[in-house]
Amino acid sequence: MSRCVNTVILLGNCGRDPEIKKTASGKPVAKLSLAINENYKDYQGTWQQRTQWISIVAWQRLAEVVRDYVQQGTRLYVHGRLNTESWEDRNSGEKRYRTSVVAEKLLVLGNGRQPTNNDRESQSESDGEEAANGLTTGMDDSEIPF
Repeated sequence: MSRCVNTVILLGNCGRDPEIKKTASGKPVAKLSLAINENYKDYQGTWQQRTQWISIVAWQRLAEVVRDYVQQGTRLYVHGRLNTESWEDRNSGEKRYRTSVVAEKLLVLGNGRQPTNNDRESQSESDGEEAANGLTTGMDDSEIPF
């Protein structure tokens, strides 16, 4: 059997605010950079941290979700596939390559900013109001991806 699999699953933080554009035909496309931190022990046994930067491309509805809910620092789960593009460099004439992940599913897991004291106070006030009305969900609105 000669089946192939091209699946990527990533969990990381958006490294900078996404770039949102539209193609000539009007389809929205979002480009973002995802930081994946990994911890490992070096040869001396000292813990080190390394960051891998992964280019992510999201099309159409996912691009709109990125536009509306993703900013630098946002924690994301991305499920997609690898895609490699090639082109000739205008200056040197060399063939260049770029590999990115085309997002097929994307979950916004957090907004990446730390809550301030004002956020905590207003959250506890709204929790009290919701509990009084029987509307407790166990989630705050910043965790809802849509």
